[in-house]
Amino acid sequence: MIAHLYGLTENEFSYILTTFPIVNATVKEAALSAYRTFAPMFALISRSYTEHENEEY
Repeated sequence: MIAHLYGLTENEFSYILTTFPIVNATVKEAALSAYRTFAPMFALISRSYTEHENEEY
């Protein structure tokens, strides 16, 4: 989820995971899978926030 909060793309997050050589590949794959799972939710939240941010009161 932190990758989404920082606005990282999947490719950027995937690259960052490669910079941790001592982290097991299965852990890296799980992190990337979680990124993909949460991507639609964060896109929806971001879009909703942007829409409300542009509203005039």
